Amino acid sequence: VNPNIANGVEGSIPPAEAIEDPMREIVNAITAFLGDGAPDSEDLTQLAQAISKASSTGPYDIAFAAGRGAGGAGEDISVQTYASAQLARDTDLSGAVGKAGVVPTGSDAQFDIEVNGVSIYATKPKIVAGASALTDGVLTTSPDPFEANAGDVVDFKVLSVGSVVAGQLVTFTVKGKGR
Repeated sequence: VNPNIANGVEGSIPPAEAIEDPMREIVNAITAFLGDGAPDSEDLTQLAQAISKASSTGPYDIAFAAGRGAGGAGEDISVQTYASAQLARDTDLSGAVGKAGVVPTGSDAQFDIEVNGVSIYATKPKIVAGASALTDGVLTTSPDPFEANAGDVVDFKVLSVGSVVAGQLVTFTVKGKGR
């Protein structure tokens, strides 16, 4: 209870806010991550559950690179699968960002992300000839994210390269969020 000298209330030590405010923050976190029905006064594991859910539902981006040689020096990209990664958690994939350090010219460089051998894109992402920034594609599940699961294998592929200059030093990051 806070002091109210005019009414003769001494108040508690520590002030009520010192206990009440952190409790409200904890209840807000539990409610935000566990939803309706929380908090439950009988379940003393809810804060741990909320923290676990918060840590598994945050950003889970996956970075890939192509066109890098020994020591990070640039080399021409080529049509191939550059890397594979196995997902450690359920992940919603929502698109990609990327760029080329040496831009493709003559024609576009086109890329793909496959999950268990199936493309996530209806329209493939590309770096337009003469540009450095990646133009993201359209997901097969658009406007919703592509749902990948723990244990799925994600492959990063180069499908086409520039016809005059292939392109080099490509970074490609799949945007993901754990679920």
